[in-house]
Amino acid sequence: MATASTILKIMAIPAVLAGYVVVAGSTGFCPACTAVLSAVTGGSTGAAAHSDQPIRGDEMSIRGMTARTLDGRAVDLGEYLDGTTPVILDFWATWCPPCRDQRKTFADMADELAGRAVVLSLSVDDTDDKVRDFITRERRSGMSDGHGIDLMASLETANAFNIRAIPTLIYADGRGVIRFIRTGAQSASSVRRDLHMVASGP
Repeated sequence: MATASTILKIMAIPAVLAGYVVVAGSTGFCPACTAVLSAVTGGSTGAAAHSDQPIRGDEMSIRGMTARTLDGRAVDLGEYLDGTTPVILDFWATWCPPCRDQRKTFADMADELAGRAVVLSLSVDDTDDKVRDFITRERRSGMSDGHGIDLMASLETANAFNIRAIPTLIYADGRGVIRFIRTGAQSASSVRRDLHMVASGP
């Protein structure tokens, strides 16, 4: 996150807008905000670039990584593996517009993905109440629950995967081995492509 000195440097911007710029730019989901922060910090915002990260092969697995259900139960992400079906981890937040777009994409693909992939929607929000309220609003708007299984990401898991921008999608094969990490909202065609490559093996 940006430091206090960074915030002071942009005090000329109205307070509410300044706060938005700091949060949005630091997480990387708003490129324009990231550019503003880069200008006042000398290029260091703590946000990852919005580009595809390389295949990680066998060096990391989702087994042993933890999260919480919205009712507070701790879960191991390995519980969602069946040995064959790929798992997609979608790291997101309620305040992130591209993340909301990604959830809509997964909801629209629900029938297509059924039996082909398990989507775990891992919120990095600070409270599960925010996520529950957001889900309620989604349902009222007519959006289906096909976006995936809602969970709260643990700090340890987010750090292990080096989450620096959202949305971030992590594709694992049926054994839990990570194959791809994609940063930024992905289209339905991109999701199909990556699932095909995961299913095709290394």
